[in-house]
Amino acid sequence: MKRKMVMLSEEVYDKLEAIRDKRETFSEAVARLLLIHDGLGLLTSTIQGQKAHREFQAERLSGEKTPH
Repeated sequence: MKRKMVMLSEEVYDKLEAIRDKRETFSEAVARLLLIHDGLGLLTSTIQGQKAHREFQAERLSGEKTPH
């Protein structure tokens, strides 16, 4: 079996370390990781929405239409 190298954020690494140290249950750690994942998805969605809104506003102000 091949092992893959994965870059982990410090926060994720701390959560995994907490599991190993038994300070946090596995389900608590999974819940936290899912919250981090959801938060990153929401952030990405927000950034994409803001970009689309800026492009729309620029089109409105310039009076030009760009193909979508």
